Amino acid sequence: MKKIISVLVFCIVCFPCSCQERIDRVDLVYVDSSDVIESAIGWCYNDLDGKWVDNSNCIVPYKDESGKISSYAYTEFWAFAKYKEQRFNSIRVKKCLFYGEYYYVVIVNRWEWEREEIWNRERLDFDYKYEKYRKDYCYLLSVGEYDALFNLTEYPLVIRAICEHDVSDWERVDGRAKEVEFLSSCLERRGGGRNEGFIPLIKGYKSSEGKIRFIFGSYIPDIKECYFEISEEEWNKLKI
Repeated sequence: MKKIISVLVFCIVCFPCSCQERIDRVDLVYVDSSDVIESAIGWCYNDLDGKWVDNSNCIVPYKDESGKISSYAYTEFWAFAKYKEQRFNSIRVKKCLFYGEYYYVVIVNRWEWEREEIWNRERLDFDYKYEKYRKDYCYLLSVGEYDALFNLTEYPLVIRAICEHDVSDWERVDGRAKEVEFLSSCLERRGGGRNEGFIPLIKGYKSSEGKIRFIFGSYIPDIKECYFEISEEEWNKLKI
């Protein structure tokens, strides 16, 4: 009797292990893409002089006469730290499929920079070399959050991403989208059905004139005083 019980216990313990298989993860696949938004007017109210300031593709309380703010140079100044996200070169969306479920990746392209320190033996001090490059910031959205982008009302709404990843131009090999591996891993860890987002991507609303106003993230306190403005027709370029 004891022998029979021992055999049954052995089978129960070992059975699950014998059923496990080595199965590689299937990465998400891009199946469609939107048009590209390349321009929007950034408006910011300067409470010192009481005037509205407009700039192309960036939001700061000063006029970007040189074009440096919209690119990268201003990011080294703490005075503009809270506006660091509020700039872009382009915005586009890719639709993807992962284990039978659809998701959307919002890709915001920005200029970034790296500073290299070079020791100057003559001056006994460092010289600085700045290198400018493009970077894609990729945000994974559920179908519900993506649809909410095109149902904005007069009340500000925050669109939240499931996860995010950034990739530079030089990190792409043979044109492969390097963010695919990270986003696939993110979805796999979360498990099926857990598609709620928690990373603020865009806060936006529709103005009384019917235009779309938005900012990236949710870090500027009052979107009524700082926002990008774009026509609804232009905004709908992100529809797939």
